[in-house]
Amino acid sequence: MICTPRQNGFTLLETLVVLFILSLVMTLLMQGIANIYRIRTSLGNTIINANPEVLRRQWLQNVMTAMTADSSNGSHKFTGTATEITGLTLSPLLGRSGVATPVQLVINQREDNSCSLIYKEEGQQPLQLGSWQQAECHFSYSSAGNSHYRNNNREKQIFHSNWQYDKKHLLQLPDGILFTVTNNRKEHLSTLFAAVASRKQDRILFSEFLKQ
Repeated sequence: MICTPRQNGFTLLETLVVLFILSLVMTLLMQGIANIYRIRTSLGNTIINANPEVLRRQWLQNVMTAMTADSSNGSHKFTGTATEITGLTLSPLLGRSGVATPVQLVINQREDNSCSLIYKEEGQQPLQLGSWQQAECHFSYSSAGNSHYRNNNREKQIFHSNWQYDKKHLLQLPDGILFTVTNNRKEHLSTLFAAVASRKQDRILFSEFLKQ
């Protein structure tokens, strides 16, 4: 009886197949890595070359547009004055996007007739989003289409220097936030309006009041 020797390892054909597959996988991986580096480089150059003022305006608008209502027993309900905004945003500058994060936007009006806008995020260092010389900065808040803001059945856009949670109408958020910078002659040097995206869902978080 003749016994053939037992084969150990791969045949030459199997080795070639494995090497071909590995080379194909490596080629695809290298192409993917090259694409990622190209995108990062392009994005980095865009940020570096962008106008800092444009970036600050975009950051501020993102924060204000993404303001969201807190629960009825929460401690971060939206509150707005002429010089300060406190509340929750879904688009924090430093935290995770989509996570409701407590923030403050504070206007510092100095004695030398200059003003600056400071962004404060819970657990993070304050950031200065802008500074203006010989100017005054202030926030205002708009509302439209609510029964208690209608006049002669015609909807009007009304701006308020203060905004607080309205228990009667179960509203916490304004329709929009206006940030303006004016000079000594009351001329607008900069104007930024942000429509609050979560405004339509505002009443849902306070539905428990309807049961009272």
